[in-house]
Amino acid sequence: MIHNLLDRPFYLEEDNRKNWIKVLSISAFVFFFLYVFQPFQIDEYLGNTFLLVLGYAVVTFVVTTLFVLILPRIFTTWYNPEKWTTAKEIINILGLIFVIGIGNAIYSVQFNIAGSFRTGLVYFELYTFAVAVIPVVFLVLFSEKKDANVHYQLSDEIMQKGIAHHEAQVPATNLFRLSAQNGKDILELDPQQIQYVKSDANYVEVIYQQGADFKRELLRNTLSNIESQLSEQGRFFRCHKSYIVNLEQVERVSGNAQGLKIHLLDLDTIVPVSRKNNAVLKGLLA
Repeated sequence: MIHNLLDRPFYLEEDNRKNWIKVLSISAFVFFFLYVFQPFQIDEYLGNTFLLVLGYAVVTFVVTTLFVLILPRIFTTWYNPEKWTTAKEIINILGLIFVIGIGNAIYSVQFNIAGSFRTGLVYFELYTFAVAVIPVVFLVLFSEKKDANVHYQLSDEIMQKGIAHHEAQVPATNLFRLSAQNGKDILELDPQQIQYVKSDANYVEVIYQQGADFKRELLRNTLSNIESQLSEQGRFFRCHKSYIVNLEQVERVSGNAQGLKIHLLDLDTIVPVSRKNNAVLKGLLA
């Protein structure tokens, strides 16, 4: 039961603008909370309380920036949005809290608050974790449940209406050239053979059907350039920053806390949909 709860998919925000808002909001909250309630013996400080509390907010800002914006760019395997779970979210938040505690202990020693570094560290970590662990776990599980219900309902609405497969906008025998940036490497095929296209570092991976088999071809290009090339070739939709999908190959749509998921005919691959594209996908498949 607990394992199932912790292994559920969870949404990892990738939008830098929203992540900066999160960092600033958390830092502002810490400043407001400490300045108003003055815990951790702050009320006994004889100097400028405003500047002292501002320092704690700066520590929070630096550590939160590290966990929210920097580490996901370095440890891309761990911070894989498609494999992010409630367990990883809880670990990440508790790790953030732990490092903030270390930063606060170091900072407090400089202002003779909470005694020595060792004493301050134990004090900050025990106090912070005692207060934070239960709310963190509860809020993560609550958020997962709420987001999952939203996307379950949306995917059900799409499936109840039925997925409309329209006739191709191009002749079935019309061969199309999908080219790399150098203009020399070319993949020639019927657009309707393409299942989906995925970005892969400086390349794109084209997954297409040839007879009864499915094949993959790498082209050195950007997904935006490929999207432009496919714009007049039937119902191709960039459903995610890393994926373009052929809507004629969609078998069904499901949903979880991360968002909507596209399931393709005869393929086990599940293609994610960016949240901003939920309504667009619903309209295209109707």
